[in-house]
Amino acid sequence: MHRNDVIDSFRAIAIFLVTGFHISGWALYGSGVVFSDISTFINYGQFDAIGIIGNGWVGVGMFFVISGYCMANSVARRFSHGMSAKAYANYALNRLMRIGLPYYVAILVWVILIDRFGVTSKSTGIKDILTHLFFVHNTSKETMYSISGVFWSLAVEMQFCMILPLIFIFFKSSAMRCTALLLSLAFTVMINKFSKSILLTWSIASYLYLFLLGWFLALLPNYFKIKFASLWVLLPGFIAFSLLICYRGNNYDMNLKLYEILTATVFSIFMMSCVMRFRNHKNNFIVSILSFIGRCSFSIYLYNYIFWCLKPGVNSVTSVLGAFLFVIIIGIAMHFIIERNSEKLRRYVFSSGTDVLKLIRR
Repeated sequence: MHRNDVIDSFRAIAIFLVTGFHISGWALYGSGVVFSDISTFINYGQFDAIGIIGNGWVGVGMFFVISGYCMANSVARRFSHGMSAKAYANYALNRLMRIGLPYYVAILVWVILIDRFGVTSKSTGIKDILTHLFFVHNTSKETMYSISGVFWSLAVEMQFCMILPLIFIFFKSSAMRCTALLLSLAFTVMINKFSKSILLTWSIASYLYLFLLGWFLALLPNYFKIKFASLWVLLPGFIAFSLLICYRGNNYDMNLKLYEILTATVFSIFMMSCVMRFRNHKNNFIVSILSFIGRCSFSIYLYNYIFWCLKPGVNSVTSVLGAFLFVIIIGIAMHFIIERNSEKLRRYVFSSGTDVLKLIRR
């Protein structure tokens, strides 16, 4: 499968942001110190260099944009001749094997680490495990953050995967796709403006806009895509994204979902500009390293809280960087041990023309 190194590089940036955010919370665990108490070398008004860490949670929204972008053409090809039970069943199994197999192994690993070694305090009961296995744990406050704090987003992503073919069928033209995008944006704003329920603000209903934004950009006619390659799009996109990621406000608050939506929207424009401008450029060393980490980002994300195996507390910069590298290395290792092998299995199954409905009937 052909990989887009620019997209994978942005996956690396997103996983760096998320990992930095999680590790900074671990490093300050039990100290009574919050992000806004930390002095930084750049602090100007409502903008602060610590924002790169304090706002790192918006990396999840960036991942959602990338997911929508990458799935757009795949779904378009698969359902180009319309919807059928066979096509949808094969698609659903394909997505389940892509996301589910590494995810199920991660669930097992975390249950063992929590129950056997006590690395953190998370619920790992039968209800937690079953709801996670069926990607519905984000429908209850009791199970939403159990087992691992990052798994809620896997439920959101799988739910999007399951409804995307329907969206594609009903919104085929550019005008209809634009309508779907605007409607989802309006719905997202309404939810995050008026609802205080995390079951809504952290749900597929709240995040559908970001997935559809990536989907919409990927399916733009080439005439419009070329416009993104302009330096007049690239530079303002980079500056706006950099300012937003460093925005402190009154304090860093991961419940400010409209801020996340705005940041991820600006990110999508910057990402699209880079994709179009550098699509034919030869990779340099930095892009090669970033794209490699981006390819491993799913496994890094699944084991993002593995730093809880280390002793928490206020640490030196060296120990925090060590914890950061520990997470990245463990994630890369699990990518090669689990994710790559599950991908080989998935490709083998679908290279033989698997018909899910026939398997079920047997």
